[in-house]
Amino acid sequence: MVDNKPPNVSIINPANGQIFLQGATIHLRAAATDSDGTIAKVELYQDTALITTENRSSYTFDYTIRRSGNYTFTARATDNLGAVTISEAITVSVVPNQPPTVNIIMPANGQVFTAPATINFEAAAQDADGRIVQVGLYNGATLLTNEHKLPYTYQWQNVPAGTYTITAVAKDNWSAETTSSPVTVTVTAAGESLMSRTAPAHELPAIKLSPNPARKILNINIAGLQKNTPSTLSLISASGVTIRLLSDKTQQRNSISSSSHQLGGSELIQVNVSAIASGMYIIKMISGEKVLYKQFIKM
Repeated sequence: MVDNKPPNVSIINPANGQIFLQGATIHLRAAATDSDGTIAKVELYQDTALITTENRSSYTFDYTIRRSGNYTFTARATDNLGAVTISEAITVSVVPNQPPTVNIIMPANGQVFTAPATINFEAAAQDADGRIVQVGLYNGATLLTNEHKLPYTYQWQNVPAGTYTITAVAKDNWSAETTSSPVTVTVTAAGESLMSRTAPAHELPAIKLSPNPARKILNINIAGLQKNTPSTLSLISASGVTIRLLSDKTQQRNSISSSSHQLGGSELIQVNVSAIASGMYIIKMISGEKVLYKQFIKM
């Protein structure tokens, strides 16, 4: 009588040491053969718990893990004569999803408009371990628009007099959501005295970026700067962290190479951005009490 040879079995997906985000579906797959018979079944285990029993040769199962941590999987093959082999274990890590970051870069907090106003919105959003699938712009609890691709912009028209609190809500591809810090704007009736309020939009300096997206040189064209008014220009990440001070009228700092030229009533600042990582960034300009933001993409 010839002895029965036990089957061979291994887990071929996922790879040992692979990392998944919390809530992801892991596509488990085993391979099993029997040199002197047939495979009767393959059982898949998570630690000591049986997940599934497969009788077909694909030996696959989609398994969703809801909690973070380390998980060990094995496959147990049984042949047609009852011989059993257990595969080598593989271990995967499941980590929590990082929520996205989002900021409103236009309008400026405290900005004042005249009714009936047209308010241009622009938001910046990033996701460190995935992608942004939606950015919603809200007036209080009222949704104004949902934007699904760059740029996250919206033009709110015919806005009546009043005070409005604006937020942006970013959602990533794992449905995690983050709400931006609120921005408050005021729309005044025609002829109303603004007194000490922040300057209306048409009095703000104008800023234009080109090319956008930029690979190496970013041209920053600034118009409307008041004379004898301190001003600074900063490069900021999409999460709101200041990376470099590009220009300060009381100092010159060139951590990122830049040059400045006077163009009549305007100014051109050329910035070499080739050293920074690809992604979304914000140029922030402060001129006296006025603040202006402009978004660009580094390729």
